[in-house]
Amino acid sequence: MPMWLFVLKFLWLIVPGAVANMAPILAKNHLNFLAKPIDGGRTFKGKPIFGSHKTWRGLITGSIVGLLAGALQGYLYHAYPAIREISIVDFDLIPGWFLGFLMGFGALVGDAVRSFFKRRVGVAPGKPFFPWDQLDSFIGAVIFVLPFVRLPWQILVFGIIGVPLVHIISNFFGYLLGLKKTII
Repeated sequence: MPMWLFVLKFLWLIVPGAVANMAPILAKNHLNFLAKPIDGGRTFKGKPIFGSHKTWRGLITGSIVGLLAGALQGYLYHAYPAIREISIVDFDLIPGWFLGFLMGFGALVGDAVRSFFKRRVGVAPGKPFFPWDQLDSFIGAVIFVLPFVRLPWQILVFGIIGVPLVHIISNFFGYLLGLKKTII
């Protein structure tokens, strides 16, 4: 398979997790009633569990956006035969909305787990924690999807390498647009 097709298949696969991970940033000025920390302000060994930046608003909006992205992927898979050529997932076997929800929710859970470890080592919210800032969502999404979808090992290895690169590039554009405070 040509490398461009492999990369396209990978990018198509991660769409629900990627957009779910962006949703909390885009929703930050909306749904303020959900802007409450998931950990409720509780601490573990004197430090916040996740911190104030991991909110119900982010988890809910991200999960919904992931679900919608997966539903759209499932629809396109069935409506356009060419999409079947770039899809690693057989949407005849798993509903798109379900895959999207799993990837979106998993990506955000991975992000929260990374925040837990950031708090343990004293990294402030919003400060870089390379390479975990780039891998957390991918690893979380994969963990939630693996019980339902068999992913080729090449995709997993490429994800460990490619996701940090894509994340850095998207953060750069987010920084240029004023949506992110740091490039990394």
